[in-house]
Amino acid sequence: MSPAIPPHRRGWIKLCGCVAVMGAVWLGVLPQLATWPPVQSHIELMREHDIDAGAMFYSELKPGVIPDQQHVDAMLASRRRPENSSSR
Repeated sequence: MSPAIPPHRRGWIKLCGCVAVMGAVWLGVLPQLATWPPVQSHIELMREHDIDAGAMFYSELKPGVIPDQQHVDAMLASRRRPENSSSR
């Protein structure tokens, strides 16, 4: 049988585990998520309009900067349509 881990050590182990998971998400998952096309286009939109996402208040944005559901639906519908190709 292995000796029991003292309670104060268990707390440190849990803390280190949480920090490791947060670090993996921050340094691994989030940078990869930024390369996903929908996220990348949103980031580009924010840069084009000089919007600091860290200090963004939706009441301060110009109308049309953040697309509403109607624009999103139209964009998705246009992507689903087959393009006219010259492969006849």
